[in-house]
Amino acid sequence: MTRTRLLPVAVLLAGLCACDETTSPTTPALPAFYLAAPSTLSLGVGTSAQIRSVVSRPGSPAEFVTTGGMWASSNTAVATVSEWGIVTGVSAGTSNVTVTVDDVTASVAVTVSATSGDTTRTLWGTGAGPSGSFGTVMISIFPDSRATGTLYLSASALSLIGRLDAPTSVVNVAGGGFTFFGTLTGDVLVGTLTDPAGLTWGFAAIEATRHAVSALCGTYVSDGATSLGNPDAGAFVLAISTDGTASGASVPADASRAPLVFVGSRAGNSLALTATAGGSLTGTIQGSTAAGAFLTANGSAATFSANSGACH
Repeated sequence: MTRTRLLPVAVLLAGLCACDETTSPTTPALPAFYLAAPSTLSLGVGTSAQIRSVVSRPGSPAEFVTTGGMWASSNTAVATVSEWGIVTGVSAGTSNVTVTVDDVTASVAVTVSATSGDTTRTLWGTGAGPSGSFGTVMISIFPDSRATGTLYLSASALSLIGRLDAPTSVVNVAGGGFTFFGTLTGDVLVGTLTDPAGLTWGFAAIEATRHAVSALCGTYVSDGATSLGNPDAGAFVLAISTDGTASGASVPADASRAPLVFVGSRAGNSLALTATAGGSLTGTIQGSTAAGAFLTANGSAATFSANSGACH
């Protein structure tokens, strides 16, 4: 299966105002304007991605423009673009997609390769809550940026629905009173979710379309204390793919403190991950059991242990 991998970043492409204090008051100031999109966008035939224009008018906050802009493709035989900025590959080749707002135009170069078929991405992993609750999660992201999934808890399976915001790589799905908010980086999706009680969980998932993924759940404890004076301890989860990709999260039992999420890799029996908020995690894995150490958000040294049998 051939997949199209999109890693959008915000790029300043056009239109910064060149006005100064001598500008005639009868001459409208052009807005600062950029596209939330890669400088170049690669698609397969039949696949889609959404790009957005962002406009900052003088005296007003920046705003996403969806239906307000005029979108166009220089070669509709290669790529088409809808009035909402959704670009779809039609045939192999190149095209420039432009959007015009308030007489300012920005563009992104689109390359379409001769690939087609199902490019749905499925990610699988696990999450943990401050109360020590665990659940496994499966999220599928479709070529049109729709996202669906299932959260498996000990006594139920909850359906999730939402979407991927391609310009920011943010995945947002919800269902059964749970709301997931995570960032997709390559094959890894990590973030937080809010449960029906308003508590914040941490979760980690890895693409399972090409590689099998194992989930491990357990606990951590550190030599420090929380701001409330409670022991710094809580739940810990890991997701590890057969290709060596690894991600995880530590979730303090003190629900007033945010989870830490980790991204990294496994090499043989060794684990090396980095927290998205800074700091590192090292450990070892033997069979279905992992153990190691990391720094908590308050700088305390923590140890963790997790195994696959604790995730349900």
